[in-house]
Amino acid sequence: MREIVVKELAPSLRDDFLLFFDSVAFADNPDWSDCYCSAYHFTNNKGKAESRREALSLVDEDRMHGFLAYESGKPVGWWSR
Repeated sequence: MREIVVKELAPSLRDDFLLFFDSVAFADNPDWSDCYCSAYHFTNNKGKAESRREALSLVDEDRMHGFLAYESGKPVGWWSR
């Protein structure tokens, strides 16, 4: 049986957040890969690198809120709040 662990996003989980959005979240749809679940914070119209930088800043400042889901210690899901 698979066990899913859910953790609330915190600055200490920034690397997992980036791993999820850089490699997992939109692996099947690269057109959405600049999302970083940031639409509630800023408009994603400056490209992936800028969206990534701005989302990371929000995570580091504890202003991005949500939950990461893990399976076998790896991030596999995201829920924004």
